[in-house]
Amino acid sequence: MSSKASPKRSKKPRVEDIDPDLLPPEMTHVGPHDPVTNYFTDDDPKSVLEKFADFYEKRPKIAVRELVNAIVFIAGSKYEITETQFLKSQYEIVMDEIEKTLQDNNEESEVSKTLTNSSSKSHDFWIDLGNALIVCKGLFKDEFDTFKSWCFNFCDSKIRVLRQSATVAVLALTEFLADSMRNADSSIEKLEKESNKSAVKKRQLKDFQDEKSSAKALIMEFFTTVIKTRIRDTNNELRILCTKVIYDLSSIVPEFRDDNFMKYIGTSLQDDNARVKKEGLKLAKNLLEKCDDEDEIKKITPFFKRNIGSIISLCDDNDNGLVIPAFELLTQLSNKKMLRDAEKADVVFKITADDSANVRNAAAKFFSQIHFAVPKKKGSANQELFEGHIRKFAELCSDFSVHAIQNSVEAFFKTMKALQEFELMAQIILSEDDEDEVPIFGHILAAAAKSAGEKDHKSVPDMTAAIIGHFTSIIDKYNKNEELISELIECSQYFDLGSIEKAAGSKVFKDFMKAFHNLFIKSDSKVIYNNIIKSLVRWSQNEDIPSKLKKEVDNEINNLKKEFKNPKKDAEKFAKLLAIVTFYDLSGDEELRDMLKESIDVCDEDASALALECLENIFKWDVMRIKNDEDQKMDYTREFNSFLSLFSLKLHNDDIDVKEAAFKCLSTLISLARLAGQKPVDDTTVSIFFKAFHELKNKEILFQWFTRPLTCGAVDSKYAVHVLWYTQDNALKGEVKNFMTNVSDIFPVDGTELGNLVRTLKYNENKLKAAMKVIARKITPRGAIDSWLDEPDDSLLPIYAPVLEIIDRNDAELLEDRDGITPQTKEVLSKRAHGKKLSAADFVVKSKSKKSKSSSEASSSSSSSSASASSDSSSDNEDSDSDDKTSSTSSEKSNSSDSNQTSD
Repeated sequence: MSSKASPKRSKKPRVEDIDPDLLPPEMTHVGPHDPVTNYFTDDDPKSVLEKFADFYEKRPKIAVRELVNAIVFIAGSKYEITETQFLKSQYEIVMDEIEKTLQDNNEESEVSKTLTNSSSKSHDFWIDLGNALIVCKGLFKDEFDTFKSWCFNFCDSKIRVLRQSATVAVLALTEFLADSMRNADSSIEKLEKESNKSAVKKRQLKDFQDEKSSAKALIMEFFTTVIKTRIRDTNNELRILCTKVIYDLSSIVPEFRDDNFMKYIGTSLQDDNARVKKEGLKLAKNLLEKCDDEDEIKKITPFFKRNIGSIISLCDDNDNGLVIPAFELLTQLSNKKMLRDAEKADVVFKITADDSANVRNAAAKFFSQIHFAVPKKKGSANQELFEGHIRKFAELCSDFSVHAIQNSVEAFFKTMKALQEFELMAQIILSEDDEDEVPIFGHILAAAAKSAGEKDHKSVPDMTAAIIGHFTSIIDKYNKNEELISELIECSQYFDLGSIEKAAGSKVFKDFMKAFHNLFIKSDSKVIYNNIIKSLVRWSQNEDIPSKLKKEVDNEINNLKKEFKNPKKDAEKFAKLLAIVTFYDLSGDEELRDMLKESIDVCDEDASALALECLENIFKWDVMRIKNDEDQKMDYTREFNSFLSLFSLKLHNDDIDVKEAAFKCLSTLISLARLAGQKPVDDTTVSIFFKAFHELKNKEILFQWFTRPLTCGAVDSKYAVHVLWYTQDNALKGEVKNFMTNVSDIFPVDGTELGNLVRTLKYNENKLKAAMKVIARKITPRGAIDSWLDEPDDSLLPIYAPVLEIIDRNDAELLEDRDGITPQTKEVLSKRAHGKKLSAADFVVKSKSKKSKSSSEASSSSSSSSASASSDSSSDNEDSDSDDKTSSTSSEKSNSSDSNQTSD
């Protein structure tokens, strides 16, 4: 690297120096001072710099070299530049020596601490130095040019920490100088306002003007030589510091509030690092907040005009920590009327549908201002304006999914008044001729109704009147769109039926109920008829509903009960009966209960499965009724056992739908047994229940029923190993993780169930080995090994390795003498009993000697472990071809043992 030329002399007022040799000794005597680097260890660091300032004033040439060495020290090097090297500007030689010393230094440098925010001392040092040198005007002396020359060369050094140390020095001194300019400005303004301008005042005024001029010249030199180059440094923190200093210059000193400086803040908005971009957004936002009058806004407008594209791009970033401040900045620009061509931001309108509420709310606040603002003048908010807003909103979210529309409407609901105009939205739907446009308005209406019900109860009466009043017409228009019909019906749960009676009487409600009834009868959508019955039950239980309307609701529920009480083997009717018994208590209807039990055996598989689920809900209603009545609990035992017998029997059904329905029923029965006043379900049934899950297909759907008995504490926690079995299942491992978090207090569990599980299931060995590493930490090792040794099988040694590795030596000692234990397993347990660590070789399955067919001869041949593992190893008379095969080397045996697989 070529040496950097000495800095050009800036056009600053010259500070006249007197040759110390011409002064009397009492003025040139230098008092003792500690090394300037003692600042980093001294209890009173500022006093170190005060003494140094005295030395600097009297011996500036020597003092400047000490400051250059301070840069080296802060970089983490103990090397000191010699007087010869310093005077001859031997930059390359010095940097080579510094690099050598840094290679042997493992301590964290002061500059690294500053860049990692663990200490600010390397920054504070230069700020305090500037303050200490104010009196002697040390930063403006000719000798300081030598310091700058060394510092500027260090700023371009290939040595990272040296470059960082020098750059931090420049940045800190720039901060100090900017603050000096501000103080000088304040003093100049004050002196200029004084009427009495004495000679002293005039001299003071000139001193402040000279100080300001000198500071500005030095800042410009720092900026052009170092800062605008280092703002692209490879270190993220250094780029942030450079951006902050430029912001300080722009905000503190009016002279630097122009595009030549501020454009470098825009550089950070395009940075690859998220933290740098966040800092850039923060500084741009702060800069905007400080500009109030038109002249200041005019100065910063070019900066924002140039960077508006970058700001909009950040609104679509994957990091929410960038998206929110980017939208907040756009909102501020809009408030100050600085946002030209606001429509360019429409490309990020999709963010209003983000799943993060904070993100979509920030986006909605911005778009509400640029597209959906309502003038403050009275009478300006009319239907024409609101219709325009609704149509614009529909245009912007025309490509959204239903879920996205719901998110977007929820974000806009309070800031966009048009979304509370329910009658207007209904009219738009009914008057729209373009069939392609109709669904979007319907989705918006449904989403707005949901937001009204959940967030803004004041608008619920208007929402209720609009939807009920136009329900039949809207349904006719949407008769083929089940998704949309379902959305509108779901909104009915938020209706304020009291407002209907006041507004239009019960006739409108009767028409609405008729449409509701017809939909329930004709629809084959489970979501639709479930939502209908859910709303009916909710209204029936609401005591605030007017009596006339409540009577209509109760009549409708009774009509539906009668119509679907006897499905007559019709699976579709059973499905609607299931909807009714799910949300409405029919447990007191013994005739219905008997019909359902009978139907399970006489109906086809689909209807039988639905009948089982109906009984599951009947049982839930039973529990709700008797849970606080001890007498009823005692009388319920017979019915409980009837359910238990029925559900257990159907769990063995050949049809998968019936089996899965029975699995759900049995899960609910086991989980709620205690609430029903019954003894816990027996272990045999519970074991059958958990083993049954492994044979079912829809494991993701059934997982909540699978874990429910464990999460509610209805069964022994040892059965949790059945859940842990799926720790490596891609579809279920997330659910398993949540389960372990929710019931963390049950672990470690008794491991005795693990042996039964491994013996009775087919498994992928590699996945099970990985799962066993998790299982081993969640069970008691002794119980797991004990259950395995009930039917010992050496081929499972690699599987049980994680458990054997952590078994307690006392437990191992007890287990090694068990009857029937194989020699290899005994050897492994013996090692653990003596406190020895196990190695991979201990789990390589050893070959077994086979008896020959002749009783007088013994065969010494060994079978391949992989062949024996894939066959029935417990058989006494194996005649497979693998009996005559032997592994040629021990490594081959080891490899074959790694591929063992066991079957049923």
